[in-house]
Amino acid sequence: VEGAQKTLSLPGGVTGTLDAGGEDRFECPGKKGEVWSVAVEARKHGSPLDVAVAILGPDGKEAARSDDLPETTDAGLQF
Repeated sequence: VEGAQKTLSLPGGVTGTLDAGGEDRFECPGKKGEVWSVAVEARKHGSPLDVAVAILGPDGKEAARSDDLPETTDAGLQF
């Protein structure tokens, strides 16, 4: 179901497709002090999608966001 939240065990990865304007959400259980490297790659794989990634805290508030990395519309961050 588009927009429905799914649990993703880490380390892990997801491959899939989105409709125009689509969104996927994943819950990733973590522990204080862990460092995550998060990448959302579309352009790298030949897709025209302009992707972004946001990390939300347990309270639902945005803790980190990445939109376009230098010279690409792919997104990534360390959190």
